Amino acid sequence: MADRTVHDFIAGEKPTAALLDEIPKGWQGSNQLTSNVTSITASEVTLTGLTTTVTALASRKFRIDVFLQVQSSVANDVARIRIKQDGTVVAIGHVCIPVTGGVELSCHVLAVENPSAGARTYTVTVERLTGSGTLQVTAGSTSPSRILITDIGPAT
Repeated sequence: MADRTVHDFIAGEKPTAALLDEIPKGWQGSNQLTSNVTSITASEVTLTGLTTTVTALASRKFRIDVFLQVQSSVANDVARIRIKQDGTVVAIGHVCIPVTGGVELSCHVLAVENPSAGARTYTVTVERLTGSGTLQVTAGSTSPSRILITDIGPAT
């Protein structure tokens, strides 16, 4: 991926629409999950609290961040976390859970996308990829799981 040249404004210069389009537009949408999701096994489970819809403008680049904590009923399970845009996987993260007994492992999954213009729905799913235990996404009011969508600038 090539670096972009950023325009430096000069005193007295008037911003044009084209120059303003170079500026990241920031927060576009977010959601959080504040209760546990239990009984996750080898079947993919959609975390309904981590679904959000945003309106994408043409030729923009989005950063999608997902933060969550996961634990397993047995040691050595592997959890797979997916970020999906309109049902299509755009990022995958894996967490190896080496211990059991209520130990929660934090996970951050990141996607950088150039969505086409229009309404875009982002969802998060979790499943047990390997192992034999039951997974749990652990969340609460003081430690929620989150999805955050940020416009980070033009697509090119």
